[in-house]
Amino acid sequence: MPMIKTTEPLYIGGIDGDGTRYVLPAGATLYADKHFPEGFTRYIVYFNHKGLIEHEEVEMKPEYGGNLIDPLWLENIDEATQTP
Repeated sequence: MPMIKTTEPLYIGGIDGDGTRYVLPAGATLYADKHFPEGFTRYIVYFNHKGLIEHEEVEMKPEYGGNLIDPLWLENIDEATQTP
């Protein structure tokens, strides 16, 4: 799987486009998963975590075909997207 290492931080869009932004730090390794004809690429990033994560189970529905992919959006940070 082709991989890239970010050289600048990127915004991570909130769930369902709720307007919340988080930051993926520079130096994160992203693995190219799939290129789409609409002009974007889906990447995979891995995280390590110690301890328990508060969570809820995701019900596997037939329409997921055994695999739910529910990606968030990454956005470049520039003067137009910076927030105080």
